Amino acid sequence: MSAFPACCSFVNQQEQIAPEAYDFDGDEKLTTKAPTTDYTHTLSLEHEITVRTYDIDYANHVSNIRYLYWLEDMRNMLFEKYFPLERFMANGQGPVIASTHIEYKRPVKLFDKPKAYMWVSHIGNASLTIECEIKVNGELSTYARHVGVFVDLASGKPVRIPSICKDTFKNLTVK
Repeated sequence: MSAFPACCSFVNQQEQIAPEAYDFDGDEKLTTKAPTTDYTHTLSLEHEITVRTYDIDYANHVSNIRYLYWLEDMRNMLFEKYFPLERFMANGQGPVIASTHIEYKRPVKLFDKPKAYMWVSHIGNASLTIECEIKVNGELSTYARHVGVFVDLASGKPVRIPSICKDTFKNLTVK
């Protein structure tokens, strides 16, 4: 099961898209600003990606499908770090991706050394937003945004974001 949905629009370093545009619940919103160079201000992680030969497509750069795998791996690492999935699964709940939006700014090629930064930028009552930047040599190559929800695993119906997620976000986010 994949953790979180994605959608939305590119957030660059000069502008910020209002999180209300992507919030599914319309309730109280907990939000942080998109990072520029400081990725330590919220629930976040850094990850060095290894580009493999099987990541490369006929155009001699990383295939777009590989980015989805990289993002899923990082979401799982993010959950392991802050919200162990076992807790939710034991309670019959799980995170799923409602939408994903990816902007490819520059190609990533074999032998590049991409570094990814993923962070939780928003948590509402019914959804959360995870963003990611992948950089090569300090230059932005890819921006991704996921919107995720939690569902009851038995019924498949959406449930409120677990309080542990909201509480952790509130406690670790610098205001």
